[in-house]
Amino acid sequence: MVKLKYWDLGQLLAMPIILIFTLTGCPWGGMRYYPAETASIWMKDNAVCFSVPDSEDYQPVFISINLRGTPSNEREFSTLPKLRIIDGQLCIEPSFYHFSETLKEPYIIKTVLQSKSKKNHPRSFVVGFENNNGIVRDIPLTTREYDASEN
Repeated sequence: MVKLKYWDLGQLLAMPIILIFTLTGCPWGGMRYYPAETASIWMKDNAVCFSVPDSEDYQPVFISINLRGTPSNEREFSTLPKLRIIDGQLCIEPSFYHFSETLKEPYIIKTVLQSKSKKNHPRSFVVGFENNNGIVRDIPLTTREYDASEN
């Protein structure tokens, strides 16, 4: 029979607790998960727009615009894009990104918004739409597209 000393027993019991905090993060450390939000898309003066409720002082710090099914290693993104939320709307002008009207594949837009005052938590939005001859139509998102951890 193997005898364990109190020190060895203490280390053995502490190991699972240390592993849990290492893998999940400290519950008191302020790290929290905020699920992605989504919105409906519309066209406004040749720009693709969606609403950002309770936008307060939020502005985009990251945006990814890609066709559905683009492999993660081929996705394009922009940090600190020159886009602004105005009157609760984020509009993507053709000068920032030109959405093709002839492609049959839908677009997936992922954006992260940061509060300028840093008093509010970051927010992420995921929207999907088809562009058919200048007429945009929302598409349902898959769980994989909607999951914020995929970015």
